[in-house]
Amino acid sequence: MKKVTILLFVLCCVASLAGCKSASAVPKPSASAADAFVFTYNDISIAMNADAAPVIDALGEPKSCTEQASCAFEGMEKTYSYGSFSITTYPNDGKDCISGLWFTDDQVATEEGVRIGDPQSKVEQIYKPEELCGCNAYILTRGETMLSIFVTDGVVSSIQYNAVL
Repeated sequence: MKKVTILLFVLCCVASLAGCKSASAVPKPSASAADAFVFTYNDISIAMNADAAPVIDALGEPKSCTEQASCAFEGMEKTYSYGSFSITTYPNDGKDCISGLWFTDDQVATEEGVRIGDPQSKVEQIYKPEELCGCNAYILTRGETMLSIFVTDGVVSSIQYNAVL
């Protein structure tokens, strides 16, 4: 039931993002800044739209793995859970590519140091977003990636990375 609630919450938030200023939510990265948001765990870089096989191999055995038929692609979408975060993949040209990643607790942080439980002011100080979108999220884009930081009562309540497909 908890997975269904989370999925419905995410779908609701994504649907409400149409009115957000995602492209301008973060200042354009400088020439020295990365072209995409990347999450790093134990020196393993996890980039959206990347081949999932080397990442999954490097991370080791997940706590759980589920599969379901893809609605958008031919093949199976997979979700790998690693305790403090989960990764989703989509099938693409015979391989699985990373489509999303979300934090499940406060034991991991973004590259910039934001984690679940941090104050909203820290997000504003680090990312300098223009505004919260309709579902109380800062939606930040960089290249072909989107970083969504959800805020509840002035505190970071959820962090998600998504591929822009």
